[in-house]
Amino acid sequence: MDQLRTFSASLGISDALPTEAPPTEAPLAAATPPSAEYTLIERDDSLVLRVVLPGVDSLADAEVEVSDDRFKLQAAETALELQWPRMVDSEHAKARFTRKSRTL
Repeated sequence: MDQLRTFSASLGISDALPTEAPPTEAPLAAATPPSAEYTLIERDDSLVLRVVLPGVDSLADAEVEVSDDRFKLQAAETALELQWPRMVDSEHAKARFTRKSRTL
């Protein structure tokens, strides 16, 4: 410690040492879109999922993945990932986007 003070003094620097490290900027975390508002209804042998997509003008503005056990959606202001309550046949899944209500 004396060597540090001596070296600092010879450079004309105050011998008072900082008691804590200077603040550093934390890296910005990637913004995570809020979870989507949705309803899931079992109808006959089907599952009907309705998702409200604010800020989406067309289905082309969203990335949708449907598998036999999950659903995943990523859009400008919305994200949703959920597991189906039971297995589904994803080969027969259908999607329709209603522009007026911005609902998938």
